[in-house]
Amino acid sequence: MTYLKFYQKENDAFKTEYNIHLEDKQAIKIAKKISRHFKFTVNEIKIYGKKSHGYAWFRLNKIKIPHNTSLSLLIHELAHLYEYQKHNNERHNKQLMKTIQKFIKYCRKKNYWLLEG
Repeated sequence: MTYLKFYQKENDAFKTEYNIHLEDKQAIKIAKKISRHFKFTVNEIKIYGKKSHGYAWFRLNKIKIPHNTSLSLLIHELAHLYEYQKHNNERHNKQLMKTIQKFIKYCRKKNYWLLEG
Protein backbone atom coordinates (compact mmCIF):
# COMPACT_ATOMS: atom_id res chain seq x y z
CA MET A 1 0.00 0.00 0.00
CA THR A 2 1.52 3.33 -0.97
CA TYR A 3 1.88 6.01 1.70
CA LEU A 4 -0.65 8.43 0.24
CA LYS A 5 -3.30 5.75 -0.18
CA PHE A 6 -2.65 4.59 3.38
CA TYR A 7 -3.02 8.13 4.76
CA GLN A 8 -6.21 8.70 2.78
CA LYS A 9 -7.70 5.42 3.97
CA GLU A 10 -6.74 6.28 7.55
CA ASN A 11 -8.27 9.77 7.35
CA ASP A 12 -11.47 8.41 5.83
CA ALA A 13 -11.80 5.73 8.51
CA PHE A 14 -11.14 8.08 11.44
CA LYS A 15 -12.60 11.46 10.43
CA THR A 16 -13.66 12.30 13.99
CA GLU A 17 -10.21 11.67 15.43
CA TYR A 18 -8.59 13.51 12.52
CA ASN A 19 -10.55 16.63 13.51
CA ILE A 20 -9.83 16.39 17.26
CA HIS A 21 -6.86 18.61 18.08
CA LEU A 22 -5.04 18.17 21.37
CA GLU A 23 -3.13 20.60 23.51
CA ASP A 24 0.50 19.58 23.98
CA LYS A 25 0.03 18.39 27.57
CA GLN A 26 -3.04 16.37 26.54
CA ALA A 27 -1.10 14.69 23.74
CA ILE A 28 1.71 13.67 26.10
CA LYS A 29 -0.76 12.40 28.69
CA ILE A 30 -2.65 10.32 26.11
CA ALA A 31 0.60 8.92 24.66
CA LYS A 32 1.71 7.80 28.12
CA LYS A 33 -1.66 6.17 28.82
CA ILE A 34 -1.67 4.31 25.50
CA SER A 35 1.92 3.11 25.86
CA ARG A 36 1.31 1.97 29.43
CA HIS A 37 -1.88 0.11 28.52
CA PHE A 38 -0.45 -1.64 25.45
CA LYS A 39 2.97 -2.21 27.09
CA PHE A 40 5.41 -0.55 24.73
CA THR A 41 8.10 2.08 25.26
CA VAL A 42 8.04 5.74 24.31
CA ASN A 43 11.32 7.33 25.40
CA GLU A 44 10.60 10.84 24.16
CA ILE A 45 7.80 12.90 22.64
CA LYS A 46 9.17 15.93 20.87
CA ILE A 47 6.74 18.72 20.05
CA TYR A 48 7.62 21.19 17.30
CA GLY A 49 6.14 23.80 14.93
CA LYS A 50 2.72 23.72 13.33
CA LYS A 51 3.17 21.29 10.45
CA SER A 52 0.62 18.56 9.80
CA HIS A 53 2.93 15.56 9.90
CA GLY A 54 4.92 13.65 12.49
CA TYR A 55 7.90 11.30 12.68
CA ALA A 56 8.71 8.09 14.51
CA TRP A 57 12.26 6.98 15.26
CA PHE A 58 11.77 3.25 15.70
CA ARG A 59 15.09 2.26 17.20
CA LEU A 60 15.14 5.22 19.62
CA ASN A 61 11.47 4.86 20.62
CA LYS A 62 10.82 8.55 19.96
CA ILE A 63 8.09 10.42 18.18
CA LYS A 64 7.91 13.98 16.92
CA ILE A 65 4.52 15.68 16.58
CA PRO A 66 3.40 19.26 15.88
CA HIS A 67 1.83 21.58 18.45
CA ASN A 68 -1.94 21.06 18.74
CA THR A 69 -1.67 17.76 16.92
CA SER A 70 -4.68 15.73 15.89
CA LEU A 71 -5.55 12.62 17.86
CA SER A 72 -5.21 10.50 14.71
CA LEU A 73 -1.67 11.75 14.02
CA LEU A 74 -0.58 11.05 17.59
CA ILE A 75 -2.02 7.54 17.40
CA HIS A 76 -0.45 6.95 13.98
CA GLU A 77 3.04 7.73 15.30
CA LEU A 78 2.50 5.68 18.47
CA ALA A 79 1.32 2.77 16.33
CA HIS A 80 4.62 2.89 14.43
CA LEU A 81 6.57 2.44 17.68
CA TYR A 82 4.28 -0.34 18.86
CA GLU A 83 4.52 -2.19 15.55
CA TYR A 84 8.31 -1.98 15.51
CA GLN A 85 8.68 -3.14 19.11
CA LYS A 86 6.12 -5.97 18.92
CA HIS A 87 6.35 -7.14 15.29
CA ASN A 88 9.54 -5.54 13.87
CA ASN A 89 7.29 -3.79 11.32
CA GLU A 90 8.32 -0.38 9.91
CA ARG A 91 5.83 -0.23 7.04
CA HIS A 92 2.46 1.31 6.30
CA ASN A 93 0.46 -1.89 5.91
CA LYS A 94 -2.64 -3.73 7.13
CA GLN A 95 -0.98 -4.65 10.42
CA LEU A 96 -0.27 -0.98 11.18
CA MET A 97 -3.89 -0.10 10.31
CA LYS A 98 -5.12 -2.79 12.72
CA THR A 99 -2.96 -1.31 15.48
CA ILE A 100 -4.28 2.19 14.75
CA GLN A 101 -7.84 0.84 14.92
CA LYS A 102 -7.05 -0.86 18.24
CA PHE A 103 -5.61 2.35 19.72
CA ILE A 104 -8.53 4.48 18.45
CA LYS A 105 -11.06 2.01 19.86
CA TYR A 106 -9.30 2.22 23.23
CA CYS A 107 -9.26 6.04 23.17
CA ARG A 108 -12.94 6.18 22.20
CA LYS A 109 -13.80 3.86 25.08
CA LYS A 110 -11.87 6.01 27.55
CA ASN A 111 -12.79 9.40 25.98
CA TYR A 112 -9.15 10.45 26.33
CA TRP A 113 -9.49 13.59 24.20
CA LEU A 114 -11.83 14.98 26.87
CA LEU A 115 -9.02 15.05 29.46
CA GLU A 116 -8.22 18.43 30.91
CA GLY A 117 -4.87 19.87 29.78
